[in-house]
Amino acid sequence: MGKEKEPITLSSMPAWYQYAVIVLVILYIGNDVRKRIYKAPSSNIQNVSQGEKDGNPYYEDYLQSARKCADKNREIEEFQRIADKRRELRDAKTSSVNERSVTDSDLKEMKDNLKKGLDDVEKLRNLGIEMQNLIADTLEKEAKYKEWNRQHGKAK
Repeated sequence: MGKEKEPITLSSMPAWYQYAVIVLVILYIGNDVRKRIYKAPSSNIQNVSQGEKDGNPYYEDYLQSARKCADKNREIEEFQRIADKRRELRDAKTSSVNERSVTDSDLKEMKDNLKKGLDDVEKLRNLGIEMQNLIADTLEKEAKYKEWNRQHGKAK
């Protein structure tokens, strides 16, 4: 029988390769988190704003909550644009390093970029959680608003 090969692990690879693999994993996780973020339906604000007030005591709460969702959605989209630009710059620097020999300063810069990428992913995750909470709150207020309209014969 042949000699068994030692399994390839991340720690057995060169440092620059380790950083490149870690950066790719972070980018994959960040993209996955971004896909999971729920977008607030902008129609909520329009539906409430189109004169459905009619004395409904839940009107203002629902309208405010829908506006908070829309604001948070804009904040998330803006942060995603900024994070994407940062990632493009990091990728460009990494590819330029791959074309020549790696120095200690390159490794330090890769490590710093990795930390910044982790920070971006964490902030995006936190924004997503905030958005989920806002949407849950808005849906709860929407249900109260619609229930009041139904009870008072004002449902469309």
